[in-house]
Amino acid sequence: MRNSMYFKLAASNIRKNGKTYIPYLIMSITTIMMFYIMVFLVYNPGLSGMRGERHIKTVLSLGCYITGAFSAVLLFYTNSFLFKKRKKEIGLYNILGMEKKHIAKMLTIENMYSYLVTIVLGLFFGILFSRLMLLILLNILKAGTGFVFNISIEGLCITFVFFTIVSALILLNNIRQVHLTKPVELLKGSSLGEKEPKTRWLLAIIGVLSTGAGYYIALSVENPLAALNIFFLAVILVIIGTYCLFTAGSIALLKLLRKNKKYYYKTNHFTAISGMIYRMKRNAVGLANICILSAMVLVTVSSTVCLYVGMHDALNNRFPTDIEIITHNADKEQSVSISNAVNKIVSESGYEISKYSEFRYLSHSMLYEEEKDTFSICFDINKNSDNMYYVYFFPVEDYNKKTGTDILLEDKEVLIYNRNNVDFTGNLNIQSIEFIVKGNVKDPGFPMSVDGFNKVYLFFKDEQVIIDINKQFEEYFGAYSSLTHTIAFDVMGDKAEQLKLTDRIKVTFERLEENISINTISKAEEEYVFYAIYGGLFFLGLFLGVLFMMATVLIIYYKQISEGYEDKQRFHIMQQVGMTKAEVRQSIRSQVLTVFFLPLIMAIIHIVFAFRMITKILGVLYLTNVPLFINCTVITVAAFTLFYMAAYSLTAHSYYKIVE
Repeated sequence: MRNSMYFKLAASNIRKNGKTYIPYLIMSITTIMMFYIMVFLVYNPGLSGMRGERHIKTVLSLGCYITGAFSAVLLFYTNSFLFKKRKKEIGLYNILGMEKKHIAKMLTIENMYSYLVTIVLGLFFGILFSRLMLLILLNILKAGTGFVFNISIEGLCITFVFFTIVSALILLNNIRQVHLTKPVELLKGSSLGEKEPKTRWLLAIIGVLSTGAGYYIALSVENPLAALNIFFLAVILVIIGTYCLFTAGSIALLKLLRKNKKYYYKTNHFTAISGMIYRMKRNAVGLANICILSAMVLVTVSSTVCLYVGMHDALNNRFPTDIEIITHNADKEQSVSISNAVNKIVSESGYEISKYSEFRYLSHSMLYEEEKDTFSICFDINKNSDNMYYVYFFPVEDYNKKTGTDILLEDKEVLIYNRNNVDFTGNLNIQSIEFIVKGNVKDPGFPMSVDGFNKVYLFFKDEQVIIDINKQFEEYFGAYSSLTHTIAFDVMGDKAEQLKLTDRIKVTFERLEENISINTISKAEEEYVFYAIYGGLFFLGLFLGVLFMMATVLIIYYKQISEGYEDKQRFHIMQQVGMTKAEVRQSIRSQVLTVFFLPLIMAIIHIVFAFRMITKILGVLYLTNVPLFINCTVITVAAFTLFYMAAYSLTAHSYYKIVE
């Protein structure tokens, strides 16, 4: 054959397979566009210089990696549907005399055609919509409408190189399959797997145990540290369980339904169950993928929306006062001097303040052994994280000043505040030193940040007792000769006034002794950081949610198309033996509904069991508003269910057209 014949044949093949090729091309264009947009945002100079720049770029960089990895996996997966549909055609070429090297050449030209179309259109639409995405991002970040729009050279280069590599790997994989498969196997490639699968009880049991283990971890976790450490373990267990349940559990369920004679021997049930049993081995992977993608959409969108909506709650939880001045390595006399200087600055500036608090403390992350009433140092967080506490050590005089009390403690006595309802009575051991619990208080006396971690505040006779306690930990944390000193208060004014006062305090303490460190924190300033992190996560969640939903639709579409061609001959035979078109359509509807709504139901079940663990993780980000997350999750599930039903309706139309 001459080279021109290969080009004509490749173009003809793409046109003839348009029903399966066009969705693949659209998905390729979309993934290229979205990847370019994400890289464009990372390198866009419009984000440079804005408050929280480092945080937003970190989030967007994470989005680049996720989008790129997911796009590559998705294109490989959808290409497998496309190539499988064409195996019979390629096998026929081989039998008619076309050598495999000629077929490889034809596939290379087809790949070149599709790659050129997708990379050009993908980058074109990426450039076209990048301005809109930048405006949306800036609006989410409350960063104003000023922006710098440009065509990102970095984005063009990175996108071109990345998708060129992906396209080349897809081509090599297709050529590999052609060279390793016999012509007869290629001819039967699109209809393999029709043998009735056996009921693999071991795999089904593994699925139940793996899913159950993932659910148990999600439900039993108490500490946010534990949730962070074992979240991905729970996810992996549930993913393994999902694949096993769809592969083996679905077949077992269908065979049980087949044994139910009253249910099975009905026209629509008979054909639907018989058809699904014979194809369930191959269907299982696709259905499991749809289920996992659906769960990813629900988790990603609901959690990021909740974070963004509840951002101000999280900000107030993290910073209970407008301004905090935190001093490290200052002794008591130096702390008094710093306190006097701060109060002088506030007085001279004419600002009215409220909720003034001042205290000194040490803090450590410690393991609480309830049976021994002991707090001890432990580094095996993965194993014991449910009993891990942030323990704060205070001199009781600071508590007395704030609350107006005059509690006196002996060297071996301790006063306790905890919000986890742990019953601290009798004796309490701090590592090897035993203390008598003099009482529990309902209010620590000063504002502290609110998050999902276990915390306990311990009040002792004086600072010397705390330093003596800390000597037990010098091997791990070093020696402390002084406590951390904190001044916290609210400013009766707007954010601009808070920032002005913060800047003046910072300037005043620029020059101090080398060993003293002062960190001045303003809630107004930190709000920009929160917008960068939470707004960036919200944008990324919506961005990835759209990508995941498109992937879900594409997989559903290809499954409908592939099953349509498989069922066409089967239902033609059923009509010949007496089934009416209405009965055929009813049977089709029963089968399609059963197959394609199982993943959605399973995904919702996953979210229900994961809810508790996700709330713990949100607590790490200072979002403790559980009712808000419930509302966001319910709305997200409802919206995605409507979207899923719409996707099913659109793709089912293609299925019906093929079968009928």
